[in-house]
Amino acid sequence: MLQSSYHPAQRLHNTDKRLSKRFDLLLGRFLSNPGESIPKALKDWGTIKSAYRFFGNSQVTNEMLINEAIDDTARKARSAEGLLIIAHDTTHIDYSGLNVENLGRNGTKECTKGFLLHSSLALTEGGVPLGMLSQSIWTREEAKGNDSAKRRQLPIEEKESYKWLQSFRASQSAITDGIRSVSVCDREADIYELLCSMGEQKHDYVVRSSYDRKLADGMLLESKLAAAQL
Repeated sequence: MLQSSYHPAQRLHNTDKRLSKRFDLLLGRFLSNPGESIPKALKDWGTIKSAYRFFGNSQVTNEMLINEAIDDTARKARSAEGLLIIAHDTTHIDYSGLNVENLGRNGTKECTKGFLLHSSLALTEGGVPLGMLSQSIWTREEAKGNDSAKRRQLPIEEKESYKWLQSFRASQSAITDGIRSVSVCDREADIYELLCSMGEQKHDYVVRSSYDRKLADGMLLESKLAAAQL
């Protein structure tokens, strides 16, 4: 069962400009020291204390932080030249070997502990990362089971694979019209509903094939590619 924590929310800078400035300061410090703990990344006690106050503020939520980052990425995308590349993928954050409480599961087995993170990263045509255009976080409440036929009959909105449609739509709504973009996804995104949605919007995409799909001219995908002149 998909339990997503990403919902449209009020922007952080609309809630309190002081919180927005504090977020920008902390983000810069963390980016300068990736992989470090809060004390090691921030170093001085005053900044460390302000960071813990910031994260403990009831106005600061995951949705607000994500939306603040999305706004910043969208501004950069509008000023960037050339094609905008949007890479979509899922990351499994695993805490199975740690003594951490109040976490769900990030896998199909009961022993797993953590969460899943699905992101849409915007890059320039030259490969320079601009930031996130969409991000969702969730845990798995129950195992998928072995009844794959039953799962296939579920509507796309009730499947975990719905994340691909959500991230595609969210990333497109975050950027303004007139910005040409191309989505890049791995084979997990070879989903009929996603391909149809991108086709309807005349959106360019590169999706690694997972199925030998039948094309509009009646040929199968693999046969069509094998006969193509390179």
